[in-house]
Amino acid sequence: FKVVIDDNEAIKLDSFKLDKKLLENYKYIKYFTLKGRKLEVDRNGIENLQNLVHLDLERNYMKEIPDFIFRLNSLKKLIISNNNEIRTLKPYKENFKNLNNLKILQLSTFNLEDEVVM
Repeated sequence: FKVVIDDNEAIKLDSFKLDKKLLENYKYIKYFTLKGRKLEVDRNGIENLQNLVHLDLERNYMKEIPDFIFRLNSLKKLIISNNNEIRTLKPYKENFKNLNNLKILQLSTFNLEDEVVM
């Protein structure tokens, strides 16, 4: 597996099983990329990264948007594109409103069954 850390602000993890203990050492990380790994995304410590401003979960096997994402209050950019198992965003409409700092929500290439209105 590969971990890339830039000035203790960014972490990119490739080809590994996400380990909660690993992320405990990086609770001040601002940029987190876990894309293209075809992983089931669950808590695994991401919920404790309260300083995140950028979270990239593109191209994973997400069937739903994990609830902990909506508690990442510092989040400014969320990328969840190409998670084709997510079929609707209706259950999350109110949750997205809780992300007061969110400026960019990238949802491209979804197979949504309903219209997206936020």
